[in-house]
Amino acid sequence: MNIGIDIDDTICNTYEVFLPYFKKYMEEDLKREYYFDLEDKTDYYKLQKRFGLTDEEDFRFWEKYFPTIIKEVVPKNNSVEIINRLKQEGNNIFLITARYAVEGFDVKGITEWWLKEKGIIYDKLIINSHNKLEIANEEKIDIFIDDSIRNCSMLLEGNIKTYMYTTEYNEFFKNEKLNRVYSWNEFYEMIKEEM
Repeated sequence: MNIGIDIDDTICNTYEVFLPYFKKYMEEDLKREYYFDLEDKTDYYKLQKRFGLTDEEDFRFWEKYFPTIIKEVVPKNNSVEIINRLKQEGNNIFLITARYAVEGFDVKGITEWWLKEKGIIYDKLIINSHNKLEIANEEKIDIFIDDSIRNCSMLLEGNIKTYMYTTEYNEFFKNEKLNRVYSWNEFYEMIKEEM
């Protein structure tokens, strides 16, 4: 089976690492008040609009902090073990991420380093994949796991069996075709019947 797996906030805790840097950027670089209500569950794509960042300001944030953020993330509980088990059981593992190049920073190289450092076994790493349905079709992906509402919606529309890794900012999303999981162990239990 070909399994497509997102990296940020699916394998690792990117959002948790992101928030303190975003606060620092708002207060120190932009000299604006930063307020974050813990009850307000908003992903990073919506924070730009909520805080009134221009496209240039948003770009400068990612240019400045993205390299640090993706070096500091840590795997979610059991993500490494389950991915490696799936690989050892004969599945093909495709890591498909929307991470993108930043000038002077080798995003592919640092991602490969991080994956090796964490011991994650995979067949193919695909970077800068903003249309994950297109990639899933090209790679003949049978099952995909992602945290992004946008990506999961796109994959479902393309009839890819999709699992949403639940986060605080996607838990409200509903789709009858969507398989929602709350842990890597749960994901493994749900798909092992299909292998």
